[in-house]
Amino acid sequence: LRKGCKYKLPNQVSSRPGPPCIPPAKIWPYKTNTAWRTTLGERIVESVTPEVTEEQCQGWHMFGDQTWCNKAMRRKGVLALSFGIEERDLYSE
Repeated sequence: LRKGCKYKLPNQVSSRPGPPCIPPAKIWPYKTNTAWRTTLGERIVESVTPEVTEEQCQGWHMFGDQTWCNKAMRRKGVLALSFGIEERDLYSE
């Protein structure tokens, strides 16, 4: 795991709030390492890494593989993005 990376709820086995702890690759899986591609990849990870706190959200709602910010989901007309990457995503169905 990244140095200093700690899960907020380490006993939660499915979805959990906070940034993902993505371990570095043990080997470079490609033939070349292009700086702009690395920068783009880092920007993508940063753009989907949450920085909201539990206090700001007034708690979390966890449902299977999803974690929602309570405060945001109380509003009308909310657009929620759901990434079903491990299995079928019940929210999207």
